[in-house]
Amino acid sequence: MMGEWILRPARKGDLTSVRRLVEQCDLSPDGIEEQLDRGYIVAEMNGEIVGVAGIEEHGARGLLRSVAVAPPLHGAGLGGVLVEERIEWAEYRRLESVHLLTTAILMKLARGGAR
Repeated sequence: MMGEWILRPARKGDLTSVRRLVEQCDLSPDGIEEQLDRGYIVAEMNGEIVGVAGIEEHGARGLLRSVAVAPPLHGAGLGGVLVEERIEWAEYRRLESVHLLTTAILMKLARGGAR
């Protein structure tokens, strides 16, 4: 993939592409549609969604989820950019804490693949 990505808030019309990307990264898309247009951001490149990350608000707490990057862009730093942007968003929203619930990263760490 060539070009540069742009970040923008996710929209309801992105649901199909976001679900496809999340599933492609072996993550569950369950529940994304409820908050897609509130706490999610997408990265777009050449008109295609190549990254996504969301924070679901649960009272004063947030749940970071669905951080997914298209395989051709793995290692390009996009995942970190998405997470950093969502953390800044959570601070702006004055969330008390942000939690991450995952097992996928543990498998990557065990293989030495997460950076």
